[in-house]
Amino acid sequence: MLNSNTIFWKDIPEFEGMYAVSNTGLIKSLERKVYNSTSTFRVVAERIINQTVRSETCKYMYAKLWKNNKMYTVAVHRTVALAFIENPDNKPMVNHINGNKLKNTLDNLEWVTCSENHKHAFASGLKYVEQMRERMVGTKWGKTSNYRNVTFDPSRNKWKGTVKHEGKQLPQKRFDSEKEAAEYVNYLIDTYQLDRPRNIIT
Repeated sequence: MLNSNTIFWKDIPEFEGMYAVSNTGLIKSLERKVYNSTSTFRVVAERIINQTVRSETCKYMYAKLWKNNKMYTVAVHRTVALAFIENPDNKPMVNHINGNKLKNTLDNLEWVTCSENHKHAFASGLKYVEQMRERMVGTKWGKTSNYRNVTFDPSRNKWKGTVKHEGKQLPQKRFDSEKEAAEYVNYLIDTYQLDRPRNIIT
């Protein structure tokens, strides 16, 4: 059995032979030949890729990868899970077990459903009932929303966050407030690494 200090690597799915991710949450570019239009090439040396937090409201670690002259921004926690953790039930989200979004080690990650993710957030204190109530004060209750991918469901008197990707409906969820639905849309955009603008929540 490997001890907690052992670092081992796996290819990142869809970036095989180009990038690898470790069980400790590191991402590295593999040494390889990169050809140009004149069929000449240069050797790209192996190196650890820098990681950054995307924003104050989205406190997850991200890394930028390149493939076919196109840049991809990947969430580190999801990249570790895709490489190392089996997901037989096809659960859509990756949860940080100890609640620390910056700790992307294999032993701190698990695949979860949307419901399991929210239950864990409340159980671990990441979300407080009083905070959620306060955020609902002054919430707009009209039938149209100022936020992308947010609609009002009159049948349930709830705001709904809905995002489609490649023709498929991602897990949707209903909320009492419009802002919560907008934040959930941002969460889907970040979790599924979608190339689309996030909602600016005021």
